[in-house]
Amino acid sequence: MASERAHMCCPSLRQLDDSIIEVQLREIAEMKALIADLKANPTPDDAPDTVLRPQPAASQP
Repeated sequence: MASERAHMCCPSLRQLDDSIIEVQLREIAEMKALIADLKANPTPDDAPDTVLRPQPAASQP
């Protein structure tokens, strides 16, 4: 709610809001990609817990 009022009176706060939303959308897309990868390539039941799974390369803006 504060951000709704902020963009009405202060363009710099609206720009900050927009940049936060953009970052959050990228993070959500990354999480969805990781979930899809885990579904497509499940960890074997007998795999040790300490094995690190490769992660997709992060995209640069």
